[in-house]
Amino acid sequence: MSISKAKIKKLLEKADNFLEGDFVLLGSGALFIVDSDYRLTTDIDLVGFTKQEQGQVLNMIDLAASIGLEPESINQSAGHYLKKQKGWKNELVLLYEGKKVRIYRPTTRLFTALKKARGTPTDLEDIRRMTAWAKRNAPEEI
Repeated sequence: MSISKAKIKKLLEKADNFLEGDFVLLGSGALFIVDSDYRLTTDIDLVGFTKQEQGQVLNMIDLAASIGLEPESINQSAGHYLKKQKGWKNELVLLYEGKKVRIYRPTTRLFTALKKARGTPTDLEDIRRMTAWAKRNAPEEI
């Protein structure tokens, strides 16, 4: 199933009903928030800051199901790359704040470092798109 920017925005809007704590939207989802006309994705990389938040996987799956997504659409494997980045918490931009949850996206610097760690052709194109967006809209992130 392909996931659009509209679905990701819906997920952010409903997150407060399912999650508690701090989370980072990574991968294509972070790119779609700023540059939605590029391509679709098949999963949403949503990673909790701490083990307590990371333990809410079933809640994340329930959140995805509430907006019509399949359980496998939630992916936490990007957390593996995130935790290897020194100072990653200083490279976040707040996307959504509810009563119980905050969801961030990576700055362009962090996005680039994470995508380079995988380095697929799609990742490299995502870096190019995010950097182009940042040059126009958030040059301090480069």
